[in-house]
Amino acid sequence: MEGSGAVTGKPNFLNRTLWIDNNLPILRGINSECVDLIYLDPPFNTKRNYHAPLGSDAEGAKFEDIWSMDDVKEEWAELQEAADPAMHYTVRGGV
Repeated sequence: MEGSGAVTGKPNFLNRTLWIDNNLPILRGINSECVDLIYLDPPFNTKRNYHAPLGSDAEGAKFEDIWSMDDVKEEWAELQEAADPAMHYTVRGGV
């Protein structure tokens, strides 16, 4: 990835790039103003609540691993449908 850490509207990677690696170094190197979607695929939507371990850098952080289409802003979904119908279909789960 060229120019890691830069914040511009221009991508510093090729279109439709797929990275298979630890996500934090990759995300820190992406020009954030040029990204439409980031998809991660470990076991998500486990329907559990998670808390960062005590003593870790993220201590106190927590999140619920429960996702539904209610979490997607309708305005974004409509813009995405117009811009990229295939991606919209994928996000909607093929419905």
